[in-house]
Amino acid sequence: MARMVKKIVNKQFTKASFRLPQTSTQLAQQYNFKPKSWWQRSRLKLLLICILLVILALIYSPLFKIKNVIINNTSSILTYNHVKALLIEYINTPKFYILPQDNLLIFSPQGAKKDLADKLDISKINFERHWPNVLRVTLEEDVVTAIFKSQDKYYSLNKRGVVIDEIEQTQLEPSLVLIENENIPNALVGDQIVEERVINFIAELIGEWHTNNVGIMISKIIINNDDLPTLYIVTSEGWQILITIQAPAKEQISNLKTLLVARIKDDQSKLDYVDVRFGNKLFYKLK
Repeated sequence: MARMVKKIVNKQFTKASFRLPQTSTQLAQQYNFKPKSWWQRSRLKLLLICILLVILALIYSPLFKIKNVIINNTSSILTYNHVKALLIEYINTPKFYILPQDNLLIFSPQGAKKDLADKLDISKINFERHWPNVLRVTLEEDVVTAIFKSQDKYYSLNKRGVVIDEIEQTQLEPSLVLIENENIPNALVGDQIVEERVINFIAELIGEWHTNNVGIMISKIIINNDDLPTLYIVTSEGWQILITIQAPAKEQISNLKTLLVARIKDDQSKLDYVDVRFGNKLFYKLK
């Protein structure tokens, strides 16, 4: 029995039973498995780095930097300049504090639409991206609807009678009606200096004036707070029209046209004023 135990112990501790630790390469060779190379172990990381570099290159590439802004459907230079100034301010504001919105890839039409529609107080504004660097803006209406004058200062107004900006006399546009009220000493951007009902009536009046083809130009419309609801239209020939905001502009302008054609005729240049505030009862005075 002792001999058998000795033989088993000798067998377990033979030289072949004690092997040196094998490296991964030796183990791989033993099991016919090739170890991964440096490239194989790192290619996913390198791929992610390359993708990140491409994205950064596109984001900050001058190729997609907005270089041209086209504003459609506006006849007013004041509207064009105002919209462009607000748009430039928007695209120069980084998105998420780091992403440049002057890049056409990053620029958000929906975000710009919401931001500018609120600031411009208009119902509809659309943006189109034209690759690689052109932005087209289409307005549904002009933002600047009138010019306001008070004490030798001029202001652009929106459709609610709110001041958009103070302007110079050289910036006046013939296509925009001039409203005058000397009782406003100083106006600031954002101030409502013409009542909304009054500015709406004036817009209606201008539309009816062109529709009826009155045949004479409006020089300005005078508002006197003490005389409301009466407005004074000063014509390019110097005579005035007294009109009220409490009656439809269409009816009053139609009556004016009838009076000029049927009664006054060639004496139009001699007029002092015409009063159309009382329906079919029309009054006029010659100088």
